[in-house]
Amino acid sequence: MSFALQRTVLCASATWHTATNAVVTAAGAEWARASRPKEVLALREVDHVVVFEEDTADRLVAALRPHVHAKGTDYRADSVPEAATVQKVGGRVEIVGDPKDHSSRDLIVRIVEHFR
Repeated sequence: MSFALQRTVLCASATWHTATNAVVTAAGAEWARASRPKEVLALREVDHVVVFEEDTADRLVAALRPHVHAKGTDYRADSVPEAATVQKVGGRVEIVGDPKDHSSRDLIVRIVEHFR
């Protein structure tokens, strides 16, 4: 029996959007850049975190050539922006996770609305 070592690279956009597609305030974006990657990297299953500035991960997917590109359940297979690039490099898109009824994006929107 043989086993292949599998590495996990989590990629997160540095531009976080609200439910209405408005970019989060500069303070929110700065939090995303500084805090979120550290929190994710603290997870035992995560070996590397890559933060990028683009709205989609197309360039990163083309460079990393992942076997699997995982997106949350707030996406459908036909709505993943990078799907064509993933397929072009020989990977597949998988929708993973629990229902998105508690996203950090929505929590931020609720907090901002509360303090307006």
